[in-house]
Amino acid sequence: MPSQEMFSQNYQAYSQHDYEGPSMDNQHAALKKWNPTWANGGRRYRSRNERTMDQMRDSNKRKPTCTLCLQPGHRVGKCPKIHVIGASIIGHENVVEYADRLGNPRYYLVEEPCGDVKELIKAWMKGGSRLPPGATHVVVHKLYYSARKQESFQNSVAQVSVWGEAGMPMDEYCPAYYPVHEVAHWMANNCRGKKRKKHILSCLQTPVQEIAAQMYDYG
Repeated sequence: MPSQEMFSQNYQAYSQHDYEGPSMDNQHAALKKWNPTWANGGRRYRSRNERTMDQMRDSNKRKPTCTLCLQPGHRVGKCPKIHVIGASIIGHENVVEYADRLGNPRYYLVEEPCGDVKELIKAWMKGGSRLPPGATHVVVHKLYYSARKQESFQNSVAQVSVWGEAGMPMDEYCPAYYPVHEVAHWMANNCRGKKRKKHILSCLQTPVQEIAAQMYDYG
């Protein structure tokens, strides 16, 4: 059995502790255990599930989505696909002007076809001049002379690449050759309007002004 002296010492220590009260550290520890808010700097403590749900909501917030490659995080003007091929996108406000000037050597370099290019153009002209139904974006690479109508540059030939959804090249149309008027017609039907989802990309070079505009006869 405990002695009377030990009982007196324990009672005295308990009385002194009760009089002085618990230390500040002990108070904070007790508060943290009773209210987890204290452990989070005064903010309500959130469980792991709550933090996970917050992260999921943040990831689903609306982000800019490119209308060319359909990838989030950038807009069409900064699409990597455009910069890789060295092209520029024709804005909706410039579509009409671009279509009117397409094929005119005063504004864009028009070349005289020769060799394999000449044969390719002949084959494409015989096979049809309509762009495929799945065409979503068109890249204009070069322009070549044609003599189908001496009075109009709209019958010059454009070398293009046809892209489908998400900017994926359509292999059988990369490259392809179409009369300028057909490309201009496709642009008028698909690339006008601020909320358009189809684009025309241009890789055309500026012309050498000293070179006279001269139509070429495939004859």
